[in-house]
Amino acid sequence: MTSPSFAVLERHLLIHRRVWTSTALTSLCVPLLFLLSLGVGVGGRIGSVDGVPYKAWIAVPLLASTAFQQAAQESTFRLFNDLNTTRVIDAMATTPAGVRAIVLGRLLFIVVRVGAGAVGFLVIAGLFGGIRSWWIVAAPPVVVALTAATALPLTALTSVIKDDTYMPAVSRFVTIPLVLLSGIFFSIANAPGWVRPVVYASPLWHGVELIRGAALGHAPEWPVWAHLAVLAAWSALGYFLAAKVLNRRLYDGRN
Repeated sequence: MTSPSFAVLERHLLIHRRVWTSTALTSLCVPLLFLLSLGVGVGGRIGSVDGVPYKAWIAVPLLASTAFQQAAQESTFRLFNDLNTTRVIDAMATTPAGVRAIVLGRLLFIVVRVGAGAVGFLVIAGLFGGIRSWWIVAAPPVVVALTAATALPLTALTSVIKDDTYMPAVSRFVTIPLVLLSGIFFSIANAPGWVRPVVYASPLWHGVELIRGAALGHAPEWPVWAHLAVLAAWSALGYFLAAKVLNRRLYDGRN
């Protein structure tokens, strides 16, 4: 018998198969364009960072950026659509699946989608000289951890929003600033002092540090366990809040 979480995953995969080609191309093309324009174009003027050519310095961290943005997209705009427009989540709530299975099944789908694109982009990053260590095998698990640490808290946030005018604000004031400031394109040491605590608290910077360290074969700024602890904390808190908020939204007042 299929577990409820995998049944939810199967549902999302069946729907996604209609558009998987376009989403797969987007997952590869967007970071590739960043790599060409910034890594090759701007990198030609910058030279190197910490003794590493700029294009190699940003190549694999762009994978973290892509994972973060895809997880955010699925957990904000698309989840909002499923909750408030098509009301797919309400339909799932009438089945024996339950809230936890709905949350975990959606997370599994996001992980599968992000993971598939990650493998392809790692090949591209390798062609640009971004992989210099066998520790790169640790990158996919880090991508999974980053995806969970991003998707679950945003699932909780989106579950309390019922007006779509708030959704662009999440992108403008959360997703985009974190992508720009989390050490993907420049060292966090060059950021203003007041920005650093915000970046240190976000899951993206920790994912970037771990993935860059794995690709280049050097230790990240913080101990590995500290980076992983932050990602785990965001995942656990996000899962707890997402299940709680969705349960209240879907079931309170029905009985």
